[in-house]
Amino acid sequence: MWRIRLAGGYRGHEPVPGMLDTKSVMLMPGGFIPDSIVCCEPTGESVMLNFPAGILPAGGFILVFSEISDCAGNLLEERQINLGMPGRPEEGLMLINEVMYDPWEGDPEFIELLVRGSGYLDLADYAIGLAGAGIQDSGTGIYPDDQAEPVPLSYDSRLAGSGDYLLVSQNIPHLADHYRLEPSGRWIQAPDLGVLPNSGGLICLTDRAGNTIDRAPYGDDMHAELLGDTKGVSLERISPDRPGSAPENWHSAASIEGYSTPGRPNSQSIPPGGPGSNDGRLVVEPRVFSPDNDGYQDLLEIRVETGIQGYALHIRITDTNGIPVRYVADNHLAGPFISYTWDGEGDDGRMSAEGIYVVHLEAWHPVSGDRITERAAVGLIYP
Repeated sequence: MWRIRLAGGYRGHEPVPGMLDTKSVMLMPGGFIPDSIVCCEPTGESVMLNFPAGILPAGGFILVFSEISDCAGNLLEERQINLGMPGRPEEGLMLINEVMYDPWEGDPEFIELLVRGSGYLDLADYAIGLAGAGIQDSGTGIYPDDQAEPVPLSYDSRLAGSGDYLLVSQNIPHLADHYRLEPSGRWIQAPDLGVLPNSGGLICLTDRAGNTIDRAPYGDDMHAELLGDTKGVSLERISPDRPGSAPENWHSAASIEGYSTPGRPNSQSIPPGGPGSNDGRLVVEPRVFSPDNDGYQDLLEIRVETGIQGYALHIRITDTNGIPVRYVADNHLAGPFISYTWDGEGDDGRMSAEGIYVVHLEAWHPVSGDRITERAAVGLIYP
């Protein structure tokens, strides 16, 4: 027996009727039809599907709805819902992926979450909380008494699958209208979430027990240096493989994407991955980049591929005269594969001038004593 909540869109259709014909619902694989369908709420938003015992597929399954209509008799298109047994909350399975904390007047704030892994998660197992500027997260995910308690993503069981982009907002209908989003079951209305302070703060994703799943700071100082005004510009996570708590793993959304990408891949993201094919241990891509925030080659990716756990890394960027411009890593303990990004900003907080720069890698393994020394030249231009 499953309880299925049918979430209608914000455009076009009236509520789903309280009773459905059992022949309009089918469980795949197997083509099983429910014995009965019972309305659980007067609004018709929730129904109970009763299937024969012992037919639950071992893996994922699909509920197919066909030949159903709204209260006005309008025939709806066939719909499919992917379902499965949810896994337990673990770090890395759900990430904070984008934050719009300072929108234009009247526009909605939002937080975007990204589901990773290969299975399903139950949103009722997760909660999200906010802390104001200057609050230091201890890593427990539990805030001081004067901070807002984390708000559950759902009070009822609700599944999300791998690759889903979940949008959390106090005003989902306004968000959908503003960004012209198609109706989706991946929207989370959170009226109790509170307001994201424009002065910056901390977002913490936890399980229901308060254990940290992911956390992300946000603030104007994390935006691209070239932006004169950050209002209406969201912060996007650059790499899902790097900590959300690292400010350098966030960047302003690209101008070509309207400065935000709710519900779709980030404009400034580096896709997850492992070692590539190269002759050396240091890989820089692209070899020429242009940090003008247009969404095209704005960031330089610096990858170190040692193939062995435990190297201590020193990475610095200099000009062609050897003058240091940016220290990227100082005695970082690395795994077999690690990635960094450079947005063209120097350690002095100013954007670097056009020209050729050199990325220097020095790595030392404390057990084997092996050392790696490599360099790579890159070009920085402003079209």
